[in-house]
Amino acid sequence: MKFLCVAIRLKMKELFYNKVYIAVLGLLPLIVGLIGIYGSVCATQARLRAGIYLEEETILSRNLRDVLLQDDSIQFIEFETSEAIEKAVATSEIECGFIIQPSIDEAVSKIGQEASIVALVSPATVASGPMQETVCAAFFRLAADEIAIEVLQEKAYMSGVEDLEKIVEEQVERYYQSEKLMEVELITSNDGGETLGENQSRGEKMGIIAFGKGVIGVCIFVASLLLGAKGAKERKTAFYNRFKTTGKSMLLVDYTSITASCIYQIISGALGLIILYGLMKGIVLRKIVSELIGLTIYIISMNSLIFMLTKLIKEEQIWLGITPVLSIASVIFCPVIIDFGSIQSILKYGSYFFLPSYYLYGRYDVLIGVILVSSSVWLKSLVGHVDILSNREVGMR
Repeated sequence: MKFLCVAIRLKMKELFYNKVYIAVLGLLPLIVGLIGIYGSVCATQARLRAGIYLEEETILSRNLRDVLLQDDSIQFIEFETSEAIEKAVATSEIECGFIIQPSIDEAVSKIGQEASIVALVSPATVASGPMQETVCAAFFRLAADEIAIEVLQEKAYMSGVEDLEKIVEEQVERYYQSEKLMEVELITSNDGGETLGENQSRGEKMGIIAFGKGVIGVCIFVASLLLGAKGAKERKTAFYNRFKTTGKSMLLVDYTSITASCIYQIISGALGLIILYGLMKGIVLRKIVSELIGLTIYIISMNSLIFMLTKLIKEEQIWLGITPVLSIASVIFCPVIIDFGSIQSILKYGSYFFLPSYYLYGRYDVLIGVILVSSSVWLKSLVGHVDILSNREVGMR
């Protein structure tokens, strides 16, 4: 066991000096990180943008501003002057602008008071309606109890009611506790539903994560092809031929190469996944563990298949020639940029020939099958080689 650990460590050291191989794996976390950063920025910018300006800070206007700035569906931006918010609307930097006047406090206590929130609408937007509804909903959420008291206390049938203010506050609070007001639900399964805004945000994040996983899958694929070129070259060296004379020792050489390669690829891929989920604010321990298990299965299947193919493709030049071609083909046919699997076209069958597709589709059963088939063919070839050596020894005697 100690000898095996030393052999793996030496093989890892040897791979470390393979500059192209290490460069591919080293760039993987960097590329995925850039995708995560760009994706998170785009997801934020994809929200509708609106401006808000307080002519004078009052208790109600300040509370309204705080509520709007925390809105998840619309990105509200506070401006310092009315000229700045008017310019932003005119240049379509924001969809709408809302100027909150000091008379907003009087509008609560005086029925019929003229509008205290001025809406500036960009001519290039069609989203002004939902934005104005959002502002109005926030305003009435803050002032609903005061408005109700002002209306009810003038009614004759409420003259004998004691603690009107307390009753109204309780009724209003109970009304808003349902958390279903002005909310669209998108039912996705029998287990429940999620709001349209939550579903859209989750969809954007899942799209970015899927693209990041696609990059990870392709980078691992390219690194494995480079390993195939290295393996084909090694099989012609005197060191490998020396092991050939003992037969079973060949298993040790190939095993250490696969193990060392898997260790590097797992470290690089795992780092990429953690960075990706971290930037998209979606790190869940159970999800990360599941993704890492799937990534490990994919890496083992990829390396075992490559080493099996080195038995058939024995020339290093062939490996180096097909590596760029297969790398580009994997980007085209695997669901990285375009998902041909969901298109009724003959092109969808191209993805069947690339292991990254099965990883991205979550077909781990196929990847495990590849591991078993590759291992059996690999071991069978070694057994056959041992039999040939034994027959030669008998013939010599």
